[in-house]
Amino acid sequence: MRADYVPDYRHCLLPYVQWFQDDFLGGIRGMKAQEIGIYTVLLNEMYNRGVALDQSDERLARMCGADIRVFKKVLIDLIEDEKIVRLDCGLWNVRCENAFTSRAKMLEKQSEAGKTSAEKRRKNKGGLERPLNDRSTSVQPISESQTIIIEEDKSSSPSSRPAAAKEAVARSKKKALEAEFNETFWPAYPRKVEKKDALRAFLKARSTVSLDTIMAGLRVFASKVAGKDQEFIRHAATFLNGESWNNFAEVAAPPAPEAATEEDWIRRLRYGRQQSNWMTKWGPRPGLPGCLVPEHLLEPNDGAGWRDMELAA
Repeated sequence: MRADYVPDYRHCLLPYVQWFQDDFLGGIRGMKAQEIGIYTVLLNEMYNRGVALDQSDERLARMCGADIRVFKKVLIDLIEDEKIVRLDCGLWNVRCENAFTSRAKMLEKQSEAGKTSAEKRRKNKGGLERPLNDRSTSVQPISESQTIIIEEDKSSSPSSRPAAAKEAVARSKKKALEAEFNETFWPAYPRKVEKKDALRAFLKARSTVSLDTIMAGLRVFASKVAGKDQEFIRHAATFLNGESWNNFAEVAAPPAPEAATEEDWIRRLRYGRQQSNWMTKWGPRPGLPGCLVPEHLLEPNDGAGWRDMELAA
């Protein structure tokens, strides 16, 4: 598979995947638990999207629930073992490619068969347009009232679109919006309760506004409620149904934190771990949306229980 190959099977997403237990178990034999988990999530994301995964390593690590350093090491091993293929456009998998290719061919055959069948029906119906008394040898003209007119089947018109195709497009769009919710909105929302209600509200909101508009308001909202008791933070569904992103979209952005080198961040993290405090002028503390600390410097518990401080260290 060439590196410049760009897989795109969004037009023929699989409703389910044929999962052969023996093949899968044989393929993961000898792999560590964290490798199996990351490999399984990446593979299912490919099947779910129908395209190569072009997200950054940091985002893919979050999708897999893995530390970025662990994720990068595992990804290198998966690529070396040819379980994952790195293309110019992102991460892909050979078995995933084969599954989508087979489905694309099957759908193409079904489409061709449908067109052939429709054409035959059209010709057969057209052949019935004839005089009622086709044995007459009289020179008298046959009146128009004696002619059977078979109206062409309107359902075969190119302008009509099968209901199944419309449903497939709707399902594909819903999946894309659900991915936005799970990967972008929900991780950033400061209070994670009533997820199903939140998803319904998100799908409704996205029918009228863009994801960028919602997230712009959410970032300001999250910064304002940071550190507050969860009980007093509105539910995500309430935030969305009330179009609360508009309440925060025009709030002036806080001044940009001072520029910092990696050595500065290391010093600040050391202070935070020792004192359980974080200076607000450094930006959002670790664990909060918008944190500016380089991800490779963070440890899993950084930010947990830390307090925001106004005074410099």
